[in-house]
Amino acid sequence: MLTFGRDGAFTEATNNPTLAGARSPGHGFWTSTGQNTYNAVIEAFIYNDVLNTPIKAGTQKILQNITMSDNNNWSETGAEVKFFDTSGTNYLSACANATATRLTGSDSEP
Repeated sequence: MLTFGRDGAFTEATNNPTLAGARSPGHGFWTSTGQNTYNAVIEAFIYNDVLNTPIKAGTQKILQNITMSDNNNWSETGAEVKFFDTSGTNYLSACANATATRLTGSDSEP
């Protein structure tokens, strides 16, 4: 779940099973880059090495380019995901894409 504050604050919680119990929620910021387009950066702590994966203790940084629909009810995101060890060395990078739908206060819609 992603939460965008009016002041540019950005928080994120994930249930990624690969990082279950090993990753903190993410905190960061977002900025407008044009009509319906935004950049966001989020960082989370990786508490310990994740067994059977290349993931090490350190931090994860996600740099996102977000495009909102004209009615602002859904978005598409392209992202660069970077992992840093405890010395700050970037040892792993990947790309990601996502789509999202805005939560509503409706009793009949998600």
